[in-house]
Amino acid sequence: MVMMSLHRSLVLFFLFISCLTLSSLALPLCSDSRAPLEGNSTLSFCPYKGKTCCDTKEDSNLNKQFQYMNISDMGCASVVKSILCSRCDIFSSELFRDHSDQLSNISITSSLFAPSLQGQAGAPMNTNASKLSDLWQSKTDFCSAFASSNETICFSGEPVTLNDTTPEKPPPGLCLQKIGNGSYLNMVPHPDGSTRAFFSTQPGVVFLAGLPDHDSGGVLDVDPSSPFVNLTDEVHFDISFGVMGMAFHPKFAQNGRFFASFNCDKSKWPGCTGRCSCNSDITPDSGSQPCQFQTMMMLHRSLVIFFLFISCLTLSSLALPLCSDSRAPLERNSTLSFCPYKGKTCCDTKEDSNLNKQFQSMNISDKACASVVKSILCSRCDPFSSELFRDHSDQLSVPILCSNTSSANSTKDFCSETWETCQNISISGSLFAPSLQGQAGAPVNTNASKLADLWQSKTDFCSAFASSNETICFSGEPVTLNDTTPDKPPPGLCLEKIGNGSYLNMVPHPDGSNRAFFSTQPGVVFLAGLPDHDSGGVLDVDPSSPFVDLTDEVHFDTSFGMMGMAFHPKFAQNGRFFASFNCDKSKWPGCTGRCSCNSDVNCDPSKITPDSGSQPCQFQTAKNAKPTEVRRIFTMGLPFTSHHAGQILFGPSDGYLYFMMGDGGGGADPYNFSQNKKSLLGKIMRVDVDNIPSASDISKRGLWGNYSIPKDNPFREDKELEPEIWAVGLRNPWRCSFDSSRPSYFMCADVGQDTYEEVDLITKGGNYGWRVFEGPELFQPESSPGGNTSAESINTIFPVMGYNHSEVDSSGKSASITGGYFYRSETDPCIDGMYLYADLYGNGVWAGIETPSNSGNFVSHRITFSCASDSPMKCDDSPGTSGLSLGYIFSFGEDNNKDIYLLTSNGVYRVVRPSRCNLTCSKENSTVARRNPGPSVSPSSSSSYYMHMNGFHGILVSLSLILLALLVMF
Repeated sequence: MVMMSLHRSLVLFFLFISCLTLSSLALPLCSDSRAPLEGNSTLSFCPYKGKTCCDTKEDSNLNKQFQYMNISDMGCASVVKSILCSRCDIFSSELFRDHSDQLSNISITSSLFAPSLQGQAGAPMNTNASKLSDLWQSKTDFCSAFASSNETICFSGEPVTLNDTTPEKPPPGLCLQKIGNGSYLNMVPHPDGSTRAFFSTQPGVVFLAGLPDHDSGGVLDVDPSSPFVNLTDEVHFDISFGVMGMAFHPKFAQNGRFFASFNCDKSKWPGCTGRCSCNSDITPDSGSQPCQFQTMMMLHRSLVIFFLFISCLTLSSLALPLCSDSRAPLERNSTLSFCPYKGKTCCDTKEDSNLNKQFQSMNISDKACASVVKSILCSRCDPFSSELFRDHSDQLSVPILCSNTSSANSTKDFCSETWETCQNISISGSLFAPSLQGQAGAPVNTNASKLADLWQSKTDFCSAFASSNETICFSGEPVTLNDTTPDKPPPGLCLEKIGNGSYLNMVPHPDGSNRAFFSTQPGVVFLAGLPDHDSGGVLDVDPSSPFVDLTDEVHFDTSFGMMGMAFHPKFAQNGRFFASFNCDKSKWPGCTGRCSCNSDVNCDPSKITPDSGSQPCQFQTAKNAKPTEVRRIFTMGLPFTSHHAGQILFGPSDGYLYFMMGDGGGGADPYNFSQNKKSLLGKIMRVDVDNIPSASDISKRGLWGNYSIPKDNPFREDKELEPEIWAVGLRNPWRCSFDSSRPSYFMCADVGQDTYEEVDLITKGGNYGWRVFEGPELFQPESSPGGNTSAESINTIFPVMGYNHSEVDSSGKSASITGGYFYRSETDPCIDGMYLYADLYGNGVWAGIETPSNSGNFVSHRITFSCASDSPMKCDDSPGTSGLSLGYIFSFGEDNNKDIYLLTSNGVYRVVRPSRCNLTCSKENSTVARRNPGPSVSPSSSSSYYMHMNGFHGILVSLSLILLALLVMF
C-alpha cells in the first residue's frame, strides 16, 4: 500500500475552484504571508524599488542563483532573471499561490522548470535535462503547467501593476434604525448561520438575541432575565474593566467551545491568578497594586452544556450506544456485581470493582444519598456514556443530569433530587468538587465535603450539572430510548440510467458543485458533470480528457486495480488527492515495500505456496517518482492474490485517513492475520497524513510510509495493537461510509466466506470476529498454519445487518456484499435515513431500518428496484424477464446533494423519485424542484467505459494496494 502526492498540473485545475473571484482576494503580500518591505532604493540585482518582498540578502542570493545557471543566451537570461526576481514582487503571495515551500524547492544547478515537474503529462523522465525542449514535449504542455487562463494576477515578466480603476464615490450618508436599548461591547453572530447573535455587556453578561428582518418593524428579540451566560462573579467591572471580547471556536458545532476575554481582580477573586507582565518596581495606579488586575480568557463547563444544545437540537439522531472512550459497549450475559448493568455495558468486571472501591471510600452515612451517588458513579457503565459525558471524560466525573425541563429520554428531575438528598451529607472525595472549584456560585473551599459547602444554591448546582436542552441525560437509572414506530419498508427503488461507464469509485467534487470524480479499475480518473433531476440529462464526461491517468503504475487484472480515492478535507487549500491501488513489483521497479508476511506476525514468505502463479508479496504498492511530485504514504507487500479491500476515506469529524484492508486471502485467512494484532491485514487503519515524521523517525517507529499516528488510536489502551489499527477482525471490507448526518455511524460491509455477508457498525478498537466467526456463526477453518483464536478470548461485535448466501443464490456460493450509504437525500423521502446495500452479483438490494432510532439495532428488508420509464438512457433488461438487470454492482456513490448512485458493470444509475416508476410514496412531493448545491460547471474531464465486467467471477478485491497522496503542487 502506498500514499503519495500528485501532479502539479492538477493543482492548477484545483485552484481554479477557489480563484473564480480571485480579484477580490488580491493584496500586496509576500509568499511567506508577510507584508512587503519599504525601500528607498532599487535592489542591486532585481529591478524592484519601494515596496518589495526581498531584502538585500535575498536579492544577493537570487543573483548567485542566476549566475550559477550559466545561461549563454542574453534574451533567455533576461527572461529567467525576471522569473527569479518575481519572488521580490509585492504580489508574490498571489503569483505563487501560497505554495512557496514547494515552488522554492529549486536546484540552483538546474532549470527552474524541471525539478518538481518531472513525470508530468508531456514531460519525459530526464533528470539530466537542462533545456525546456528536453523537459516538455510542446509549448502547450509547458504552458498548461505554468500558466492559467483563469488567474486575475499573473507574471508578465515585469513587476505586477494593478489596473487603474475609478475610485468609488463617498456614500451620501449612513441610514440607521434603532432596534434595541441595551448597551453592549461585543456582538458575535450565531455559529449556526441563523438570524441570531450574541451580545455581551461590559459587566460580563452574554445574551442571545434574535435579529429582526429588514423592513419588518421588529426589534431585538432578547430576554434580559435569561442570559446565555453570566460571568459577573469573575469579571471586575469598572470604567476601563470588564468583558472585552468573546469568540466561538471555528469547529464550535463539533466541540461547543466558547471563549471570553475579561478583566478580574485578584484581591476579590482567588481564581484571578497569573504571572505579572511587569517584573520591576512601579508606582501603584489609582490605589491599585501592580498586577492586581489581570486579563483572563476562559470557558466554563456550564457554558459547554449550553453550547452543545446548538448541535444537539436533534441529538436523538446522533446518539449511538458508545462508551466515553469511543468504544462500543461490551455484551454481558449477567449483571455486574456492583453496578446494575446487564447486556450491553461499558464496564468489565475490573472497572465495576474499581467503581465499588471508589464508592466505599466516600463513606456516605445516609442511605438515600449513597443510593444516588452510586447510580451517578455507575453511569460510567451506561452504554450511552459517551453521550452522558459528552466526550469530556477526562474533565468530567459527573454525567449530564436530567432536570425538570429536560427533554427526550426522561422527565425526572434527578438533579434536584441529587441536591435535596445529598446537600447536607458529607461525601469524602466528592464527585461534585474537584473540576468545578471556582465556578460561578461555588466558593473555593478545598476541604468541603457537602454540596451545600460547594454550591450556594440548587440553582447554581443544577446550572453546572444539568441542562434543559439535552436529549439524553442521566435520571438515576440506565438510559432507555423512547420507543419509536419503525419506518415501513419502502415500496421499491426507482432508478435512472445516466451513464455507460463502469467505475469502482465515485467521490463528489470538494467545491460542493454538481460534479463528481469517477475512477476505473485500470486507474483512470474522470471528472463528470451530474445532470439535474428530471432534466433528461446524462453524465457530462469527456473520455478523451481524464483528470489523471495512473495506468502506468496500476496493476490491472480481475481482482487488481485502483481500489480507492479520496480528497483531503482541506483540498481547496492544499490540493491533496489520494489514490489506493495495486502494483506488480515484477513489472514495475517502483513497486516496493515490506512484505506483510514477516517474522513480526510469525509468517515466513518462503513457506507460502505461490498463489495463481504469483510469488508472496509480488503485488504491492509504490510510486517511482521524486518526493516533490508524488509522496508515498503507505506501501505494503501482500501475501496472496485476493482480499485486500483498499478503500480510503477521510473521517468527517477528525480529518484522519481511514484505510480498509482485507485479510490477504489465501483461503479462509490461513495465517489468522485478521486476529493478529501485529498484522495490518484484516484491519481498518487510521493515520494522520498531515503531520509527517522525518525519514529517521519513520524508520525508528517501523511505519509503513509517510504518516503519523493519531494520539487517540486504540493502541494507547491496548499495547499489543499496531499503532495504525482502528478496528480488527475484518475479512474483506468492501465499501464503507460515514453517515453524513451522524458521523459516529461508520458502516462497513464485509465480504463473507461460505455462508454469510455482513454489515458492521465500526467503532474504536472494535473486533468484528473474522476468522473466529463468519457473521453470527462460529467458523471452522480447514487449515491453520498461523494458529487460531478462541471465541472466549475476544469481545466480538456482531453484524448489525446482512444476509445468507442462500437468499441470493440457491447454490449458496455466488454472493458478495457491496456496502452503501445512509440515504439522506430529499429525492425519495420513503427511504430517508435507511442504509442501502447490495449484492455484487446484482441479485438483491436491501434497506436497513434502525429500530428503535439511535439504538444501533437494524432490521433489513430486501427491496425491489426498477427503471424509470423516462430514464435518459435505456436500462438493461434481465434476460428472460421484464425486470432491470444491473450486472455487477461494484459500488455505491453519493453526490453533494446526498443523492445515491449505483456503479455497475452495466453503467451508472441514480436513485430518483418513486413516482417515476409508478411507486406510491405518500411522503413524496413531486412538485418541489430539486436544488443543486453549486453552479452547474462543465467538467474539464470525465470518464470512459474502460472495462465491461461481463464474466467477472469471485469477490472483487485487490491483490496489493497503493495508497498515494497525490498532491497538486506549484
